[in-house]
Amino acid sequence: MSQVSVTAVVVANLIGMMILLIVRYCTNSILENYREKDIRTVQIAVALNLAGFFTDMLMYSLDSSRGEIVRIIILLCRTYSSFANIWISVLWIGFLKYHLYGEKKEINTQMKLLCVMGVVIDALLVVNFFFPFLFKVDENNHYTRLLPGYGLVLVVLILMAYSIIHYYDYRRTKGLVRFFPIGVFLIPVAIGHPIQMMIYGLSLGWVSMAISLSGILMSLQSEAAYVDNVTGLVNRAFLFNNKSYRKVSGVIMLDLDRFRYINSVFGHREGDNALRDFGKIVQRVALRYGFAVRYTGDEFLLFSRIGKEQLLEQIVEELRKELDQIEVGVNRPYELSFSYGLKVYDPDTESFDDIEKVLEERLNKNKALFYERHPELDRRRKKKETAEESE
Repeated sequence: MSQVSVTAVVVANLIGMMILLIVRYCTNSILENYREKDIRTVQIAVALNLAGFFTDMLMYSLDSSRGEIVRIIILLCRTYSSFANIWISVLWIGFLKYHLYGEKKEINTQMKLLCVMGVVIDALLVVNFFFPFLFKVDENNHYTRLLPGYGLVLVVLILMAYSIIHYYDYRRTKGLVRFFPIGVFLIPVAIGHPIQMMIYGLSLGWVSMAISLSGILMSLQSEAAYVDNVTGLVNRAFLFNNKSYRKVSGVIMLDLDRFRYINSVFGHREGDNALRDFGKIVQRVALRYGFAVRYTGDEFLLFSRIGKEQLLEQIVEELRKELDQIEVGVNRPYELSFSYGLKVYDPDTESFDDIEKVLEERLNKNKALFYERHPELDRRRKKKETAEESE
């Protein structure tokens, strides 16, 4: 067995620890004010990773020492490593499920089953400490993984594979998930852990895990900055920072009719429900043609990769049909509808300000036609009539 460079191990772990702590500190406001269980799973995983750095440095620093106490300490460190790897894998599945679906009863049930599996493995690790059958540490501090011990590796691999399948199944049924850190979490650990298993003394496991968890934290920060928390659509900041409108050539501006009326009569919570329902429809239709943005309060932009006016009109009709379908099954004291303005543009020659100006002009004309058909809903006209009557 090759000689371990304790200095290299300590430096690698300290660098990984600093990366994780710095990213954790910089994203603290996001973690403190974000959703519930998905964030808690990340916070627990970060704590397990930080403890892993200390056990790794302790274990390798004792590698050249001898004695039963030293052997027990190294065995404890190895046991913790197996314990933490299993639980971080379980927490990753928890983060995935809670982040994609929210806190639902069936998700809680699934996570309880995974936690039961984790507890059973913990019990096996305790038994292994006294009667080695998963792995052992001999009097020379040599670590040996026994045949049943590869079952622990298999469990982690199954959980990682399950997360990939589950993620892509969600994308297939629900659509694109921006900023979800499937790759930034899996790729570093998929590289670091196998290398550490193959090369004794090369400490990459916890460092690669720190990079993976840092990727989750930074992805959450991007999501908080660029994804609207009511509709789930990307926001205006994303549109201008990403310059994604330059990659397409057709756009529809959508304005939810009577939104101020809904807010003032039924309350802001019901206004959020209206935005959320309409946003889901816009997102579902947009995925077939391009992408959608929540632009301002009740305005949305739907961008099409193909800039043809006939296609844009077709998209508007699809939106109306989708909206009519959900309105049939929803009992609400108002009806959802929208006005629109559309434009085909050349992304190389037209600025967004010019595009927006045309869209607003066409939207306002469409909106005026709506209120001509429904004068009882025109709040401005009502105010004017009331003022004239008072005079």
